[in-house]
Amino acid sequence: MVWVGTERPVAAAPCESPYRDAGPPAVAIRRRVPSQCVTYIGSHEGCGCGFNSSDVEWQGFDDEAELAPLVGALLDSEREKYLAERGSRERLHAIVASALADGSVFVHACWAGDEGKTPAEVEEVDASWLLTRTSPLKEGVQYRVTRAHP
Repeated sequence: MVWVGTERPVAAAPCESPYRDAGPPAVAIRRRVPSQCVTYIGSHEGCGCGFNSSDVEWQGFDDEAELAPLVGALLDSEREKYLAERGSRERLHAIVASALADGSVFVHACWAGDEGKTPAEVEEVDASWLLTRTSPLKEGVQYRVTRAHP
């Protein structure tokens, strides 16, 4: 599950992912994310799993720049899966980057049912982190996202 905390509601961008309010079932996550608005964001798969490219990470590619020249060498099925995951990260990045104009943004990644658990760690990251890592979201981690500094 990937929850995004923002100061204003996120605008639903054209996307295959379901965007929905974190209504009554998400009371627990509202206590964990210090934001006015908390929204569940799904990947192309509808859940949070599709934001990470765990197959290529398992093969030793943590960095998008290292993998980019080799994408053409992937098997068709591997490439299709990776590009869908990359697209999900790009859409999440667009949501996060846009929301930064209104203040702090938090991204909270956890398994369904673990929304009430205290995050294992809190990391401060630049918004570009979603585009530079093949698997940027760690289970049980809450990210405080900041703007890039020139």
